[in-house]
Amino acid sequence: MWTPDIRTIFLVIFLINAFLALMLFFCYKSQKTYDGFAIWASSLLLQSFAYLLFFLRGEVPALLSILAANTLTVLGIMMRIDAIRRFFWSRTLPQWHYLFLLPVFGSFAYFTYVADSMVLRAAISTLFIV
Repeated sequence: MWTPDIRTIFLVIFLINAFLALMLFFCYKSQKTYDGFAIWASSLLLQSFAYLLFFLRGEVPALLSILAANTLTVLGIMMRIDAIRRFFWSRTLPQWHYLFLLPVFGSFAYFTYVADSMVLRAAISTLFIV
């Protein structure tokens, strides 16, 4: 029986998210949509790029495969929250919330290059998402 490795899983998740993002963009361009729809599609596209960078871990520098991928993941989640707020309540996420990406990026950089800890990077992502 074939058991996929983590790189295969990241590749499949990348392809699924990229395909879904393209489908949503085509729907956005050809149909009437509601507030937040385009942002949701953009967040899917960012998530797919993050999964692509996770897939390329070891092939590209850690700056891209760890820092950029984790920051793109957090940005994608923020955009998805913004899309949900726009869809249900017609209110946008305040723009200053996106400034939280700077300390998140800095903490990812610290826990990648200074005190390398995958557990703490995951904890930061989880804490920020919650």
